[in-house]
Amino acid sequence: MDMNAKDVELQLWRSGLVSEGSSAVLVERTAIEVTKHARKHDKARLQACNGIDRYDTELRRVMSYLTEEDQAKIDTTIEQAEKAIEEALKTVFKRGVVYDFRRDPRGAILRFVNKSNTKDGWIY
Repeated sequence: MDMNAKDVELQLWRSGLVSEGSSAVLVERTAIEVTKHARKHDKARLQACNGIDRYDTELRRVMSYLTEEDQAKIDTTIEQAEKAIEEALKTVFKRGVVYDFRRDPRGAILRFVNKSNTKDGWIY
């Protein structure tokens, strides 16, 4: 995905979920932090879907597949990224925001919404 911190920052502001006391600098730094972890999350989602390229010496070609160790590492990376994104967003959002992480590599990484489902935002 072609994600950058400015797009994430705009999504945070447009959602209407930023708390009253959050400064513009804090929201900008949070967007940078979220973007960093979202890129890790996106790369891991893509590897989980497509596998990791490896050269097979018997077949003499590159094959994409995952071992159990690879899958465990990817799952750990995704969980750590989700936790880091959620912790970063908690610093600027009002209380009561629900985080809905997506693990399908074809779409958004995260949808955040208030509990009454009237305000939301997406991180792609």
